[in-house]
Amino acid sequence: MNRLTPAKGIILALVVVAIIIFATIVWGGIYNVSALKKHSKPVEWVLRTTMENSVKNHAEYIEVPDSLDLTDPKFARQFFAHYDGACVTCHGAPGKKSDPWMVIYPEALNLTDKKAVERWSDAELFWIIKNGIAETGMPALGATHPDEAIWGITAMVKQLPDMSAEEYKAMEEWFKKEENKK
Repeated sequence: MNRLTPAKGIILALVVVAIIIFATIVWGGIYNVSALKKHSKPVEWVLRTTMENSVKNHAEYIEVPDSLDLTDPKFARQFFAHYDGACVTCHGAPGKKSDPWMVIYPEALNLTDKKAVERWSDAELFWIIKNGIAETGMPALGATHPDEAIWGITAMVKQLPDMSAEEYKAMEEWFKKEENKK
């Protein structure tokens, strides 16, 4: 006869309690998901670690095409409008802060900060820009932009920390002149 040992009973009880807690959180709506309230430290750690490892895993085999130079300002400049139109609102730019009405959690990285940009490889930045990050406000540009444009936005992001406000403004003016030629 199969008897329930004390150890098996404790494990079974813990599983039942875990299921009840999980169900209460998920279906009870008791966990506050407001963008105005930060997650608890353990939840923050789980979400951040999961996101970072997911990006690293999915970007592992992405390589910058040999034909592209992400340090070339002329290449990045071609995609200025993509960055300025889709990214500045949340991430800012040299001489431009993110829009004050853009309240998202987690807060978007300031991409003029060298440390914020250098924490990601070129492939990881490309993957993030192309695929977005679920439940963060980071959109997936891959649905509307070809890979070359995504690499161009990646080049912009990589160059932003070393770009002055005047250089960014000059890029903006260059783009406006190009648009007026059309």
